Order: sequence, then structure tokens, then C-alpha cells
Amino acid sequence: DTTESFINYAQNPTTGKKPTQQATDIFFDEKLNKPFQNDEITQDEYESGVLDTVQISGKIPSQLEGQMKTTLSMYKENMPADYKKSVISNARIVSKMYDQSPTVFTKDGAGLNKKDVTTAQTIINRISAGVPEDVAVDETLKMASDVNYDKVYEKAVKDSLDTDDLKDYVVDELEIEDNSWPLI
Repeated sequence: DTTESFINYAQNPTTGKKPTQQATDIFFDEKLNKPFQNDEITQDEYESGVLDTVQISGKIPSQLEGQMKTTLSMYKENMPADYKKSVISNARIVSKMYDQSPTVFTKDGAGLNKKDVTTAQTIINRISAGVPEDVAVDETLKMASDVNYDKVYEKAVKDSLDTDDLKDYVVDELEIEDNSWPLI
């Protein structure tokens, strides 16, 4: 279980066994994580490398999975301002990873799961819809960390049937920024 075994499989999958979790973790650390931390590769190269690693091995690097899980479930009040860039990067990776390799996600809540994917996709979709990055991250994490969110949202939508303006009602009920409405 080495970086070389991972590379050998990537270059010719028919001659070797699929990389183990350990080989995937070693490869990620040596070829992506350390070079990225030392500014030897760009953000885009890092994100692309992660996606390639997952597609080749069928596994999410352990240390990255923990980091993603943490950033996508952190309370915004506990988040330093510069940490939002990590949240956005992880959201991009998780969203793309789900599109290309959905089987690497769990259904039982261990590791990255559907809620993490939904949180990541919501952040990315909001940014794409024109919501400022800070607002997209703050509001999405606020909703994702609120244990009552699902109940409040369902109630707001049901109650809004009695109002003329769904947007105003839901925005008021969920106490969110009006400019984050495009994708709630």
C-alpha cells in the first residue's frame, strides 16, 4: 500500500488490484495535500486531483472526508472568516464527486452522506444563482445545522399557501437574508 501502487493501478488498471484505503490516503497526502499546503499546486489542480483520486480508487481519502464533513456541518458562528473559502472548495469537490462517483457516499450517516451532498450542492447552486459567497455559506450552514429547519420549512411552505407571496413568507419565517432566496 504505497503511492506507487496507487499510480501503477491508475496507469494500468488491468495489471493490479484496486487501491486500498491506505494507498488512497498515502497518495492523497503525498501528491495532493502536502503540495497544496506548500503552494506547489493551485486550488483547481488540487480539486481536480481529488476528483481523479476518488474516481480511480472508488474511495474518499480519509483525512479529506473528515475535513469535508466538518466544514459542511460547522456552525457559522464558530467559523473564522477565512474558513469560508475552504467550505466553498469542499462544497465544489463534494458536489462534483457526487455527480461522478455517487457510490462513495454512505446512506447510514457514517462518513459523507446525502445531507452533506445536499448542503454542498445548495452552497454551489446559490453561488451560481448570484447569491454572494459569504451569504450562501452562512445561510446554508445555518439551515443545515438547525435541527428544526425541516419542520420550520415544511410549516412555512404549508402556511404560505394562505398568503399571496411565498417568497416573503418563507424568507420571514426562516429568518434568512432576502438575497439568498433563489435556492432555499
